[in-house]
Amino acid sequence: MAKEFIREIKGHKYKYLLYWGKAEKKSKQKYLGRVDIEKSVIMKTPTEKEVAEAITKIGGGLIERKHLEKWIKRLKIKENMDILRNLFVEQ
Repeated sequence: MAKEFIREIKGHKYKYLLYWGKAEKKSKQKYLGRVDIEKSVIMKTPTEKEVAEAITKIGGGLIERKHLEKWIKRLKIKENMDILRNLFVEQ
C-alpha cells in the first residue's frame, strides 16, 4: 500500500510516494515533484456603481450600439483587464 507525503526542506515543499519494495523487502520513497504553495485569493462583490463605471470606462457606447465584438476586443487590452480584475479581486 502506497502513501503520499509532503516533506519540507529549506522552506520548499516536495511530494514523495512511500511504498514497499518487493525485491529489497523494505520501504522505498519515490520523488513525485515540487508542491507549489497556493495563495488564497480574496474575492469581493462589486457594487452596481463600480460595475457601471468600469463598463463606461472600457467603452459603454459600444454596448448600447450592439457592437459587442468591438467591446470584446477592447477587453483584451491589458489596462481594461486590470480594471475588471480589480473589481472582483482584492489586492
